[in-house]
Amino acid sequence: EALTMGLALAAALFGALQLLLERRSSSPMFPAEVFSQRAAVVTYLFGLASGSILFAVLAYVPLFVQGVLHGSPTRAGLALVPLSVTWTAATFTIGWFSRRLGYRTVIISGGALVLAGVATLLLLRASPSQALLYLGMSIIGLGMASIVTAPTLAVQDIMPWSSRAMATAMMQFTRSLGGTFTVTLLGLVVTSRLRQALPPDVEHPGELLDPGRWTTLPPEVLAHSSAALSTGLHLAFWVTTALALAGLLTTLWFPDLRMSASQSLSYTKQQ
Repeated sequence: EALTMGLALAAALFGALQLLLERRSSSPMFPAEVFSQRAAVVTYLFGLASGSILFAVLAYVPLFVQGVLHGSPTRAGLALVPLSVTWTAATFTIGWFSRRLGYRTVIISGGALVLAGVATLLLLRASPSQALLYLGMSIIGLGMASIVTAPTLAVQDIMPWSSRAMATAMMQFTRSLGGTFTVTLLGLVVTSRLRQALPPDVEHPGELLDPGRWTTLPPEVLAHSSAALSTGLHLAFWVTTALALAGLLTTLWFPDLRMSASQSLSYTKQQ
């Protein structure tokens, strides 16, 4: 649409203007050291991928449960519980592993786990089961604990105190930016597929999420509509898997950093 393209162009122009002003400013909002460390730059790039994966999973896994598996809204919400539980549990160990193995090993391992978990979601089209979904979400949670916590510790470890807050904010910003763009893109993919495949009996895709509507639709229409939604979500999971692979490849450029004495001391005191 013209409005969307115009807003995107305006955002790009204002972004370029911001960079120009930053280069000329004696007190820039983004200090040079925020982008001078390879670990930080890799973390920002990887943040785009990790945010994209997280937002995509949070947005489209519940949709799969409700629209394809015909689960209740409660079951759709429960599908996110394994991710939250394993993420929280694994976070307590990231400092310990980072201190002994180094940040790079922990981050790459986390990226591999996320890729494995997202790839598991691709199997749902052939074997749509709650157990397989829970397995994939659990693996993603384990990986997210590493790729969110370890890079944060690493960047804060190498940055001077005057730039730590900005570097941390940049990590959060890139994750949010990646997630916003990806969810929008995947929404277009899923919606486009549904518009092409939905039968005339289904006027709006939202009807596939209404348990009351399931009982009024003919079984063959409901099955065809669910298959169309499953195909669209399968494409979305493929894109998410590709992003997970790109993120894993990005982590290979992360330098081999070890936890500094100050970070190690802080971690020990917290224990």
